[in-house]
Order: sequence, then structure tokens, then C-alpha cells
Amino acid sequence: MSKKANVIEAKGTIYKESGNGYFNVELDEPAEHKCLCRASGKLITRKIQLLVGDRVTVELSPYDLDRGRITLRDKWWHDKMKRWSSGAFFNKKFLPISLTMA
Repeated sequence: MSKKANVIEAKGTIYKESGNGYFNVELDEPAEHKCLCRASGKLITRKIQLLVGDRVTVELSPYDLDRGRITLRDKWWHDKMKRWSSGAFFNKKFLPISLTMA
């Protein structure tokens, strides 16, 4: 997302909200690497909510790998479909036949 060349991008999961806009994120690529991250300005201005358990994309500086910036919250299509097909949002009798049989 960033235009800077010396930025490391990684994916991870938020495991703790530290308060004051900071989140503790556990990264996937370096196994079990944890860093303290803050939401980027674009996420703040668009009022995108970040919660514990969300998958995020993080930018890390090569100078300090323990701090980073959350640039993107990944969408969980599987969770949305799971909630949708469970009938939480719609009544089952109005769903198409192909979805009710699955």
C-alpha cells in the first residue's frame, strides 16, 4: 500500500487491543513474531473498526521490527457466508433451494 521502497509488508492477526489506538499483532510470516501496531490514517478517517481476531496487513520499518502500521483489514468471506447461511440475517424459507440443501 505504501509508496516507500524500504517497507516490509506482512499479514497477521490482532490478538490484543492495547488502548490509545494501538493493537498487538501476531504476524504469520516470521512465525509467532509479535509487534505493536497503530491503524493508518486512511483507516482512521474512514472509521474502519478493528477488533481482536481480525486479519490485517501490516507495514513494518526495517529499522524497528517491533512496531508497525496497520494498512488493511482483510475481509473474511467464509465468516460472512457462515452467518448468512445459518439464518442469522434471513429466514430460511426465503433462501434459494441450492443454499438450503447445502
